[in-house]
Amino acid sequence: MARCEDATLNLLVAGSDQVLDSAWLQRLGVRITDTGNCMTGEEILAFSQGVDQQALLAYRLAVGQRTQQIAAALQPGSLHRKVDPQRMERIWSEGVVLDGSRGIADYWSRRDVAGLLFMPAGRHLLTHLEEALEVRKALGI
Repeated sequence: MARCEDATLNLLVAGSDQVLDSAWLQRLGVRITDTGNCMTGEEILAFSQGVDQQALLAYRLAVGQRTQQIAAALQPGSLHRKVDPQRMERIWSEGVVLDGSRGIADYWSRRDVAGLLFMPAGRHLLTHLEEALEVRKALGI
């Protein structure tokens, strides 16, 4: 969730570097820079077991704070601005999205700023929270 928000709000909305670019990979203890949409179950398990959980929470919070800064700086007229194709190119050049999950990048490219604030920065979090609650329920936790 944080990777999608980090990439879309920073690269596509603000035209700035991602939060991940500031030494977070080392802190997280991972090498994955993409959104993870193409990960297999085994890769997700390995990531979950290898990532520094405290650093992951700190990264999530740092991304959220940066999103708040970007949103606060937006002018009302900019909410309907479409994604700049040159900014979309950074999604590919920085390895945010892999070819197997091209659909997510296509989705982002059709959004305007307001749409990117709504999804992934807003609704995306709630979607995965609902999924997590269903898993907990199924496990009896």
